[in-house]
Amino acid sequence: MPDKIISKPEHDSEDENIYHQFGYCEIQGFRKSQEDALAWEVLPPELFQNLSPTQVGHRMWTAYQNLSDQLFTFLTKDKITKKSGTTASTTVISKDYIVTATLADTVAFAVIYDTNGRVVKAHRLNKRILTPIAELERIKAARGVVIEGRVQGVLAVSRAIGDYTLNVLWSNGGNTHFPLPEEPSRIIPDADIDIWSLSSVPTQYTVQIITTCDGFTEIANEKNIDHAQYLMNFLNKMKNNHPSQPLSELEIAKQLVNFALEDGSKDNISVSVQTKSANFTGMTGIYDGHDGTASSHYVAENIGAELTRLLTLNEADYDQEKNSVTNRKKDYERDNGKCRVNTHDLGRDLPPPVAATTNSSAGIKRGLAGAPTFLADKTPYQGKRKKEDPEENETKKPKY
Repeated sequence: MPDKIISKPEHDSEDENIYHQFGYCEIQGFRKSQEDALAWEVLPPELFQNLSPTQVGHRMWTAYQNLSDQLFTFLTKDKITKKSGTTASTTVISKDYIVTATLADTVAFAVIYDTNGRVVKAHRLNKRILTPIAELERIKAARGVVIEGRVQGVLAVSRAIGDYTLNVLWSNGGNTHFPLPEEPSRIIPDADIDIWSLSSVPTQYTVQIITTCDGFTEIANEKNIDHAQYLMNFLNKMKNNHPSQPLSELEIAKQLVNFALEDGSKDNISVSVQTKSANFTGMTGIYDGHDGTASSHYVAENIGAELTRLLTLNEADYDQEKNSVTNRKKDYERDNGKCRVNTHDLGRDLPPPVAATTNSSAGIKRGLAGAPTFLADKTPYQGKRKKEDPEENETKKPKY
């Protein structure tokens, strides 16, 4: 069974790794094209032995910066338009902690289940979502404008990898001037880094990392529902519909996608589910593209290798990286000062575990590391995807 999954679907896609308890589902939904991509990879635990959670977060921040530089070079070399961009949510899962790097509105959650398989608590791992309105002053300092909540009146997010054309300062006779490294940019790949400790979560509980694109949270935003509560509502509904039938990670992802579609989402919808277990260290990420797939596909293809390379570096070698937090201290600390890098406690205020009831554990097999492993549903996605309305006005992503 492969220890790496890269998903770049043309329309819909689903897959799983049963051994490592991972599954995902991506659908095109109502959009005219599918622009989401996904990456999942097992990483050797020794990569984390000599690094603190904060140092892992530094390397994740730098990985986005490096991929942004590399993507620009790739698009220039292959003469591909530089219009496309992608948001990003990448989560590294180690033995005792979780680190998430977030750009814009792609989000990650940690869900904690009790011994009866019911949701005890759900946390959105990225504590904030930056918008163009929230970043108005930074964008103005980069000689940009925000019109109706969009950068340059075009893009509804202010953090992304790609979108280089929105950073153009001037263009004349085919000569295009992009910002120099020392000049501010309107759209930037500077990630929020959030660190969560797993050490206080009771071993009897199960933790799942659920990552979604903004197609999943679209209706939550419209209804002004807290994202974590929105997810919990669906998970509780799922449990009520299947009180004695534990679901695989793949099936959970499929049902969450279907719930969001039924609730009215008109975007691409991607959901991945990773159950935390003692035998897994690795990364999982979703990359929500806009105005084409070049950026989201490139990041999904290369994030694992770039992150692995950075994790192998000792601190002295890492500090020599052009985009290390040492060399980009001001940019990093603008978003990730001490108050934000402090580790959050995933186990805080959890109720004590209780013995599992007979009904709730029916059908569960115990995994190699003791975490619940469920029988996988291998049927293809059969959600209620509707035909695209040609008159549908796409309001959430850019039109050029």
